[in-house]
Amino acid sequence: STTTLARVTQTGEVLRGVVRVLKLSGKLREAYAAREDADKTNERDASELSKVAKLLGEIKLALNGGDFAGIDVIDEQMSFIRECAVGCAREANEALSRGMELKSQSEVGAALQVHYNLNELGKVVDARVAAYAAAAVDAFKEALDVESLGREASGADARGIGPGGHKSNYRASSSAPPSGAEHVWIDTLWRRVDAAMQDAHENAMSVWHLQRVLAKKRDPLTQALFLEEVVGKAASSQALCDRFWAMLAKGVSEHLSRTHAAAGFVSGVLLKGFPRLVGALEECVRACARDADGAKGAPGCTRKDDSTRTQVVRAAEPIAVAYFARSLSRLTEAASNCFAGGRIIDEVSTNRLLSRIRNEIDAVAEYDHLLGTACTNASTALKTLAERAKRAVLRSADAANLTEDATPSQQANAQIAEQLSRVHGLLSRVLPSFAPTPRRALEAGLEHVASSVLSATNPLFEAVGDWCDARFAQMHAASSDENTGGAAIVAVTSTLAHIAESHAALTTSGTIRGPLFSARLALGERILTSFLNHASLVREFAQGGKMRMAKECGDVETAVKSSLRLGGAETEAFKAAKAFKSLVLLPTESIDGSPLLREVPDRVLLHHLYSRAPQDLSTPAKRASLNAAQYASWLTKKASDAEIWRGVKGTLDVYAETHADAKTNNVLILMRRIGERM
Repeated sequence: STTTLARVTQTGEVLRGVVRVLKLSGKLREAYAAREDADKTNERDASELSKVAKLLGEIKLALNGGDFAGIDVIDEQMSFIRECAVGCAREANEALSRGMELKSQSEVGAALQVHYNLNELGKVVDARVAAYAAAAVDAFKEALDVESLGREASGADARGIGPGGHKSNYRASSSAPPSGAEHVWIDTLWRRVDAAMQDAHENAMSVWHLQRVLAKKRDPLTQALFLEEVVGKAASSQALCDRFWAMLAKGVSEHLSRTHAAAGFVSGVLLKGFPRLVGALEECVRACARDADGAKGAPGCTRKDDSTRTQVVRAAEPIAVAYFARSLSRLTEAASNCFAGGRIIDEVSTNRLLSRIRNEIDAVAEYDHLLGTACTNASTALKTLAERAKRAVLRSADAANLTEDATPSQQANAQIAEQLSRVHGLLSRVLPSFAPTPRRALEAGLEHVASSVLSATNPLFEAVGDWCDARFAQMHAASSDENTGGAAIVAVTSTLAHIAESHAALTTSGTIRGPLFSARLALGERILTSFLNHASLVREFAQGGKMRMAKECGDVETAVKSSLRLGGAETEAFKAAKAFKSLVLLPTESIDGSPLLREVPDRVLLHHLYSRAPQDLSTPAKRASLNAAQYASWLTKKASDAEIWRGVKGTLDVYAETHADAKTNNVLILMRRIGERM
């Protein structure tokens, strides 16, 4: 029957299994006996142990392949098989430990072959890596142990007995050094940390050596690569070292967290010397990378992409958070103290702030990832300084006084602008030496400082700009025989000279491209733009009027450059002023095609061309029922190019409806061409 056939088949399989186990057991006895004989004659061969392990592995597979419970002949062999398995595993572990200690690739390879034959290679390797990582973590834990630290610092042993057998004054329960022994304890702690990192280096290199052998060793029969048998074919060839670093980082982080939470002497030293702690961690990783790189073709001990270093250094995050929190507190306190006296800031207080910023940055300058955080803290302190400065700026009436020498309010504002500009200039010099990330962090704070400099100069410079606007407006109210408003220009140039003399701190300080120079440049550009807007609206020139206009244009430009110390400035506004001076004297028939058309702003050019167009052509100001001064104010403060062209085009369209020469007049044609490109 089917049932009988199934039982016969099952019995046959069991019998074949029994025969195989008995046959393998016989071979095992022969191999074990030969090994014992070799032990007696001191001629032990590693291959004999491997052969024994191979037989044990095959027996284990055979036993797992069937149900042999209750079979006497198998039970009789099990005691011997178990004894051989235990002895073989013990000898293989001893051989592996000996090979790892001697860093002998051949001995380690032979021991790994035994474990492979015993079908326990993965388990043994995992245990070894975990043991090396645990040893490294324990060394670090011991280095931070305050009781052990105290004994070592005082030279006492575990019983409190010092050198020479004398009783040490160290108390085992003490968590802080005795008075006067602080420096000894600190030095001892850092020596212990360095020693712990050396232990970590040695353990990491042991894992690397194990990984290196696994990456080379193959089973002679199956050609299976041992490393792939342990970590899998899809895993990285550095997987074992990666595992070690991950366990080390986790353990170190946990111990640092507990140490910091305890808030004792060790925590304080690590917090104060945090950069040194980071340096010790980084040096451990660098040393491992350097030592492993000497073996060509072997898998590395650390990652080339710097991820290993980042992972290990991140273990110090519990200390890093507290360190940079204190750093930020020191920086913001120094920034706030710059205005400790109220609205006054002086060179001494800004020097203290600069010194503090330098100290905080220098402490971590060797580590780019820490430098970025330090620069972010410095940037926050600069923002605090900038906000305090903006609140301290005085905006009273005397802060905008132009008729007298500098008032107390103006002097206070100038002091703020000068000192903040100095801070900006000194810190800007070191920016090029930073990596991109810390540089961007510090630049953000300097932008706030630059904004505060502009705020401090704003009351005076806005008043100067408004005053100049009002003087330029007088050009249009001048008599017909002096319609360029010569008196107004003289008033502007003389006032600028007075400002330069009365407010020398604002007009002479600051480096090119610094915020104070930028504030003066903005004022200079505003004055020149306002002048050009007004000058372009002058339509009727008296005898010699064009020559006077060109001269006054040059006078304003010279006064702006000399009074505001803008020598060398070649912005669009300055180029436009030079070009307009030449344009005024240029014959009408030479304007089209002149290179000056590229230098003079389109809006200025359009309005100036009204002075060369037919008199019947109405101006945009007249069509809008505005006088020239009002229209110029609108141009300066609100008008967009599109709005200006819309107004000009309206006058041209109206003229074209009633005048036949609108399509042939060169000036009108040029005006349309300029307007259409705006």
